[in-house]
Amino acid sequence: MAMIRKNPVKYFVVDAFTESAFKGNQAAVCFLEQEHERDDVWLQSLAAEFNLPLTCFLIPFTGGSPQ
Repeated sequence: MAMIRKNPVKYFVVDAFTESAFKGNQAAVCFLEQEHERDDVWLQSLAAEFNLPLTCFLIPFTGGSPQ
């Protein structure tokens, strides 16, 4: 039996390009922690789960240069 490791992801679904709720384009904004996997396959799989036109990933960085 394979063990599945779950990494909860904090996220918001926002209405982009509008000033009114429930209008514009929906987008998922995901806040990734340092320990989350970030390879392309994992990010694309996460975006596919939302099934929205746009998914944005925000990652923290410390120091003067991004990772």
